[in-house]
Parts: sequence; C-alpha cells; structure tokens
Amino acid sequence: MGGACQYLNGRTYTTVQCDYDVLGIPEGGLRDKVISSIRDRHTPAVIGIGWLSHYPLAFGYAWQQRTVQHCFIWCWDDTVSDQCFYVNEGWGHGGAGDWVDASTWFAGQIFP
Repeated sequence: MGGACQYLNGRTYTTVQCDYDVLGIPEGGLRDKVISSIRDRHTPAVIGIGWLSHYPLAFGYAWQQRTVQHCFIWCWDDTVSDQCFYVNEGWGHGGAGDWVDASTWFAGQIFP
C-alpha cells in the first residue's frame, strides 16, 4: 500500500492521497471518496479489490435501484441498490474496461 501511495512521487507532478482499512474490510466511506473523485472532480481513483491482490484504476461509476420480490408464506417487496465502478484492470485489455462491485478497502485519490 505504501508503494501505491508513493508510486507517482518523482514521476509526475501529481500526488496520490491513500486511505485504506488495515484489515482489508470494505468501507462505505472509502467507496464514497472514490465516487466523489470520479463524479465531482472528474478524476480517476485507484481502488483495492480482493485482499492485497489487485489495484485497478476506477474511472466510472453507476448505480441503480431495483425492486426484488421475496416470498415465504407471504410476499413482500424489497428495494435493492447496486453500485459499480468501471475500471481499467491494467492487464492489456486494449482499452476495454470491466464493471466491478463498488465495495473497496483502498481509495487512492489522484490530485494534480
């Protein structure tokens, strides 16, 4: 994680502000920092998916609400929210991105 935070130092004039959960537990506050970076500042962010396994670059965000019906003796409706980041996995996909769940334990915000 320290290497991810220091990667741009000396290479560019940008900096990365890193926030993370030391236990690798996804946190809503970290997700919200990434969403704010993408939506409000129009700047991609590095996210942590898996436990110390991969750090893709998130550059898109989408959410939807849907109604799900559950039935057990009687039926009821439940509203479910789905949130996803559009990421560049960095594995040479030729520019194609992937949608991943918006839960993250690492948020690396890029600042000019």
